[in-house]
Amino acid sequence: MRLLENMRNLIQIFDRISLALALISGFVLVCLVILTFTDVTLRYVFSNPITGAQDLIAMGMVVVFFFALPLTSRVNGHIVVDLIPEFSNDRLNMVRDSFVKLLALGVFGLLAWEGAIRAEEAAIMGEATNMIEIPFRPFFYVLVAGCFLNAIILVVETILLLGGERIDDLRIEDEEKVDLSTNHNHG
Repeated sequence: MRLLENMRNLIQIFDRISLALALISGFVLVCLVILTFTDVTLRYVFSNPITGAQDLIAMGMVVVFFFALPLTSRVNGHIVVDLIPEFSNDRLNMVRDSFVKLLALGVFGLLAWEGAIRAEEAAIMGEATNMIEIPFRPFFYVLVAGCFLNAIILVVETILLLGGERIDDLRIEDEEKVDLSTNHNHG
């Protein structure tokens, strides 16, 4: 039971990290929208586009996607296709959900592993974007960070499920103030 309590505490820490990364993702997305609007305006009104805008947008989208990934997973905001039916027995549903999480863990673990390999290959080969030569290596590490954090969260959720505890999806309501601090004094 101590393990399950530690896992519940750990999932709260990862929720805060995921939320912080998602906020960074959102900020980068807003910057990309502004960049795109400015680039299109300069291109069509003044025939003077921003040099390297496509490079910045491509690399920025890596940050947007992979920093939003762990929070999207925790709020269960991704597309779900039920290939395995819902059972009438809750224990069987927990086993089914654990199996699905383990499959997802394998995919994200593999993506993180391959991303780390590609980051080093990109550094050795000097791979960068075409126009303004933004190095690929840091963006592969963004991929690694997002996938690795998601994989860790899946491990914790699976341990809780196998321990017989249904883990709640993180819920963020529009009108709710989100508190990222570690101090939760209730009283």
